[in-house]
Amino acid sequence: METLSGDNEPSRAAQLAAIVAFANTLRAASRIYGGSPPEQARGAIKIALHGVVTLISDLYPNEPAFPRPLNDLLYHLHDLDHGTVAAILKPTKVSNRPSMALSKELFRAIVAAAMTSLMNGGKKKKEAARDVARRLTKMGGKSESGEIIQGGQIEKWREKMMTERPAENKGVARYQEALKMLGGMEPKEAIDLMLSSLTDLSPANFPKKPPFSGTSSSLFASQL
Repeated sequence: METLSGDNEPSRAAQLAAIVAFANTLRAASRIYGGSPPEQARGAIKIALHGVVTLISDLYPNEPAFPRPLNDLLYHLHDLDHGTVAAILKPTKVSNRPSMALSKELFRAIVAAAMTSLMNGGKKKKEAARDVARRLTKMGGKSESGEIIQGGQIEKWREKMMTERPAENKGVARYQEALKMLGGMEPKEAIDLMLSSLTDLSPANFPKKPPFSGTSSSLFASQL
């Protein structure tokens, strides 16, 4: 396809140029993104969002409404840096205790899946939990509070993943998905893929480690 339909649609060369520019923008955003400080994380997200908005505008110049929702989000993130919280970014009031942050649930899900993979390979429960904990410590992994992750914590995370329903907990769904996806691999290979993906998927848990630049993170890309 050399051009898109329509009188003012971009040529194929223009489309490719827009995609290259988009990739460069995402590359720049990923280099500065981290879980903290929040201002830095928002700055990287704003750069990435701007890239998406620009790409949409370049590919669909006759559809000005297409990027509007993302533009609004971009403006709201800008307002956050100046002390104003837009209504759509305010937490929903719930009658019970607020749920755990999704990023925490997904991190714990992959860690628990790594423990289960070791057990499937023949290790006892406590030994598998300690093994994963040692691996995380070696990688520079920390808990959400900045402390070293212990085997006992991982055992509890795994227990939760095995007792709750995936339809009600996205972490449980991710746990089951990881095991299914890598179930045919040797335990060591599966665990290496799972844990190496965490530096990209959960950068806040690896404050001193740059994101892993391989392909494993795409295996567990966010699916909300």
